Amino acid sequence: MAKTNKRGYWWECDKCKGTVRFNKREFGSLLWGLAKGGWEKQSLLERRCENCKQDESLHITHHFPPSKESIRVIRIVGIYKERRDFLPMMWEAIVSGKQRFDFKYIKGNKTKTLASPAVLTEEELVSVFKTYRVVAERPGFLAALIQGQ
Repeated sequence: MAKTNKRGYWWECDKCKGTVRFNKREFGSLLWGLAKGGWEKQSLLERRCENCKQDESLHITHHFPPSKESIRVIRIVGIYKERRDFLPMMWEAIVSGKQRFDFKYIKGNKTKTLASPAVLTEEELVSVFKTYRVVAERPGFLAALIQGQ
C-alpha cells in the first residue's frame, strides 16, 4: 500500500481507495464488541464502500510507524476477560503485500493505547495463537511457521 500522511485509523476501500474516518469511540466499541463476541464476527472488520458500492471492500487501515506505510487489517483476535478494561490483541495485517502480525492493546475505549505494544505471558500467547487458528481456519498455523513452511 502507498505511503500516506493520514493519522490514526480509518476505513479504506480496496477497490476505489476512498476513505472514511473513524470516530474514536466507535473504534473502541468495535474492538470490544468483537472481543465480547468471541472474535468470531470478523465481518465487523469489513464494510461496504458507499463510493464504489462494493461489499466488504472497506478495511481498517493505519500507519506502520517507521515508514508511514499503510497497513490493512485482516483479522483481530485477543484475550477477553469480562469486567476488565484491558484488551490485549494480535492483529493480522497486510503491509506492502506481505502478511504481518502486530500485538496491541486497548485500555477502555482509549484508542491512543493502541500505539503501545501488548506484552503477553507464554500462556496468553498460546491462547491468542489458538484463537487465531480457529478464527482464521488455519489449524496448522503455528506448526507451519515453526517448520519454515
